[in-house]
Amino acid sequence: MNQSRILDTARRSWRLALTLTATCGLAPAATPGLLEDFEGVPASWGVEQQYALGLAEVVPDGGPLGAGDGYLVYESTGVGRGGARMTLPADTFGAPDWAGDYAGSGVTGVSADVRNPGDTPLSLRLAVSSSGASYTTTTPVVIPAGSEWLSVALVFEDSAFTNLTGNEGDWPLSRVLGAVEDIRFLSSEDLPTLGNPYPRGDVIAATIAVDNVLLTPEPSSCLLLSLAAATALPRRRCSRG
Repeated sequence: MNQSRILDTARRSWRLALTLTATCGLAPAATPGLLEDFEGVPASWGVEQQYALGLAEVVPDGGPLGAGDGYLVYESTGVGRGGARMTLPADTFGAPDWAGDYAGSGVTGVSADVRNPGDTPLSLRLAVSSSGASYTTTTPVVIPAGSEWLSVALVFEDSAFTNLTGNEGDWPLSRVLGAVEDIRFLSSEDLPTLGNPYPRGDVIAATIAVDNVLLTPEPSSCLLLSLAAATALPRRRCSRG
């Protein structure tokens, strides 16, 4: 069995496990405050095929903080199959912390820094999927061609998301957020279509740069994270001195 078939079998097994845990109400907890700043390797956004085709790349300099600030750049080709669409998923197979129970963990949204270095405007959306349904932000965030770095914050609210699978009654957004198996950015002028089996972006030749993707914690979690950071810093200083 070749490597691609092994990976495909592993992914299918992992999705089945998530489906069973979602059905039983036992989806693993997500991590509020989880951050991908593209300073480490491998990155947890963008999938193996995108890197293998040279369409996704972690750039070591030029992020929102300038020199020494790494970020991810992804270029869709607009032609063929692999890489034709402007779709950038989290690697929830290789980095499973991006999947799981968002609702029960206190994850309230996603924020990121984005830039459009290309010539094609982007209609940026966030999509989340479980084993039973997919949702996307109803209104896209337009990122103009040639833009500088912009900060976007997308909140998980019923009024901000649209069900793409026609089963909102059985699978409200809250249920999907209780067992997320896929999360992705995509560019789609209209509501995106589904493809094997998740939402997919438009077929366009375009480029997006992304940095500091964050699972936004609820305010009480933010306070706890801030307190943890405040207590950890003096300890580091003491250990050095």
